[in-house]
Amino acid sequence: MIRDVTEDGRVIKVVPNRKLGKYLQRRVTELLAKINLQLNQVPDAEVLSDDDAYIGRVAMDVRSESEPLDPQGWGDIAAVPEGESPSWAPSAKHPEAPVVHLRDVAAVAFSRALGEPVRLTPDEILAIDELAEKSGFNDAIAQAETISDVSQFETETGFAVIGSGVAEAIMANGERPIIRTRGNRQNPGVVRIEPPVPACTVVFRFTDGRGAALAALHGFIGHVVVQDDGVVNVNYVPSVNSFRWQDYVSRRKRVDQMRAAAAAAVRFGVFRLDDKQEAAELAQHIRVMKGLDPSLGLYAAYAYSEADRRDDIDSVLRFMNQDLRADLFDVAMLARKITNRLPQAGAVAPFCPMLTQGWNLLRVRGITLPRVLDEAQDELEQSLWTTFKPQRAQLILEAIRRGEML
Repeated sequence: MIRDVTEDGRVIKVVPNRKLGKYLQRRVTELLAKINLQLNQVPDAEVLSDDDAYIGRVAMDVRSESEPLDPQGWGDIAAVPEGESPSWAPSAKHPEAPVVHLRDVAAVAFSRALGEPVRLTPDEILAIDELAEKSGFNDAIAQAETISDVSQFETETGFAVIGSGVAEAIMANGERPIIRTRGNRQNPGVVRIEPPVPACTVVFRFTDGRGAALAALHGFIGHVVVQDDGVVNVNYVPSVNSFRWQDYVSRRKRVDQMRAAAAAAVRFGVFRLDDKQEAAELAQHIRVMKGLDPSLGLYAAYAYSEADRRDDIDSVLRFMNQDLRADLFDVAMLARKITNRLPQAGAVAPFCPMLTQGWNLLRVRGITLPRVLDEAQDELEQSLWTTFKPQRAQLILEAIRRGEML
């Protein structure tokens, strides 16, 4: 873990921040195992600093600074000679299961979704599959794969709400979409949208009083999954009578698996694209599929933002705009294309972030929303997709009726 770094013309030995990531993943697991073998907490370390960034120097006296450093005796913080295994690596003497974490789980899920080979040992795959099950990652994938049997509308646009009934639905311009079926926990609520523009904002109030603001996108049916903690997933599937349908059918299995893997990874906070090659490869797949499910572009934009890859965010925004002829609020916000004024209706939808994590970025980006929305940040459910608590949902609906949200 020790690296030579030149500082002020002098070579010093340090422990770079990047080297601490795998160390923590290993040591936390080992320490917990000594306490209780049933404990399972795997740290997710994301170090974005350069290789020469460090917190502490290696402790050594002046006499030995010019001598080669002997890794023996330095405990766990030691450089392992090339060709040798570190003392913690699984071997005949140390048959412990390999250390894996949720980023590995997500990486394998993406590889499987894309039909790519998983280049890992059987023990590593077994450990990853066990973590995927124990952590709830597999359950998140199953939820993200949930869609209703609602497949088309005459207008090619609408929503199916799964897991909750629809008490009310209204567009930001005050028009009311047609609620064909209000639904309940067992049967989906069905709402037909006749968008006046390629995209618009639709605000739902569910039967439990909570609400959500979502983008209605022409040619897509949004399958909205609602659970006790709010909206946990939204899948945008092309309507059967839209021009996108045949293309979607030909790629359906891969698109559905890719979307589910991305949704689960975002939900667990491990969808990251800080590796250049990984980012480039995934971006290529997303560019092919984004027209078949805009949520993929939404997830990718957040991943690129966490990795500070601004050019890639701009690329996602540009390609999605070409397909949808409108921008999703979150993607436009991450690309810094939204000013402190509310975007013109139809140009950006919805009128606020669709993912809950986006609300923390509004003030950082200098974006000021109407007061009824600006005050909503403290009244959101702890769900992946923005879900307003009952009182705030009611206030937003009243503001729309008064014509304040155009």
